[in-house]
Amino acid sequence: MKRIGILLFVFAMALTSCSKDEDIQNPLIGSWEHSEILIEGDQLLTLNEDGTGTMVITFKEVGLADVIEITNFNWTTIDGYMIFTAESQFGEAMSYEISGDTLTLIYRHDDGVVYTRQ
Repeated sequence: MKRIGILLFVFAMALTSCSKDEDIQNPLIGSWEHSEILIEGDQLLTLNEDGTGTMVITFKEVGLADVIEITNFNWTTIDGYMIFTAESQFGEAMSYEISGDTLTLIYRHDDGVVYTRQ
């Protein structure tokens, strides 16, 4: 009986000690669309798992071809801040909040940009 108890204990420990960290993905990973556009156009922010990302801004002007601006960058998070470093520039840190499918990047002086997961 003692052996059965020990075997059950070992089996239970083996089941509970398996890490589910591999199943948990960083909620920031993915594509985010600017949902409060102040300019006429679209903005798509893509954050990759390897710490790289892309910002694609498409400016739309009536009667003219769309102008597309693409910026590649590296990103990381530290203590509630996202740090973006784009092609040989100094990094820019901003706090962020994520709630479900909404990402808010907060710049200096509480100016925020709201994105929606795509």
